[in-house]
Amino acid sequence: MYCPKCDKLVSSSEKFCPDCNTPLLRNKSDSNHDDFVKICTSVDIGHTAIIKSLLNSENITFIIKGEHMQSLLGTEFIFAMGANIGKVEFLVKRKDKKKALEILQLD
Repeated sequence: MYCPKCDKLVSSSEKFCPDCNTPLLRNKSDSNHDDFVKICTSVDIGHTAIIKSLLNSENITFIIKGEHMQSLLGTEFIFAMGANIGKVEFLVKRKDKKKALEILQLD
């Protein structure tokens, strides 16, 4: 696994960088965030798990923003300074967008 923020390799058993808590990518070549587009959002832990499972089952590379802030209550909270708790964004590579939307039945 690779941390795009720290620019280092991390043990494959980790999901987040132990230094900066950034979601890890499968490999360094996946680190070009300009090549990723948002496909959906989720505020529910169950939906987040299902989306991850569906994307993984099709070997679609994805980035999740905000998963470590996912609410157990299944809702979104906005606090002082614009902190957005509970909302998760899913991004996939631009070339995989159509396939991901079809899999998730979002098109």
